[in-house]
Amino acid sequence: MVEDNLFEDTTGAGIVLANEPDWPEGPVPWNITIRRNRFLRGGTCLGYADSPHGAALAVRAAKLGHGLANAESIRDVVIEDNEIGDRAGSALFVGGATGVTVRRNRIVAGAQAELRRKGPVILLERSSGVILTDNTVSDPRLGTIAAVAIGANVAPGEAGVRISALETTLDKGARAIQDHRLPPRALDRP
Repeated sequence: MVEDNLFEDTTGAGIVLANEPDWPEGPVPWNITIRRNRFLRGGTCLGYADSPHGAALAVRAAKLGHGLANAESIRDVVIEDNEIGDRAGSALFVGGATGVTVRRNRIVAGAQAELRRKGPVILLERSSGVILTDNTVSDPRLGTIAAVAIGANVAPGEAGVRISALETTLDKGARAIQDHRLPPRALDRP
């Protein structure tokens, strides 16, 4: 359980749930709840904000060589009632995981907040059983391409991800959901 913390002006991620086979240290995390935390202006150094997997909060199974694991090793994670503000990269990355619930989180950014790379607010890769429900994303910055981006390697259909009650306020060129599992624009919606 990680709850009721403030992660402010961090150069890296506020929280990373990951194994580390290259050191080697750190077993695969499972059955973890991250609740009622605030992440403000996180991930500002190069390597976090400019990396596709860099995020204020990351759930990432790794394989040797620092790549994303081929298996969905991390399981049973709940991320709820958190606030993420003015992040420099993605707010949330989930990769190599199964059974992840993301609910009632509020992700906001001011129009002038620094954004180190174009990308989504929430990025999902090589995962299954992900539930996103009752989340709010408000980010008017031009570099934000989507509230949620679903990688082509996420399990198909709702076995991969189920999204409900997503409230978004984005730049007019951004999409609420960008699903790379389907033919272009089949599920993408403004």
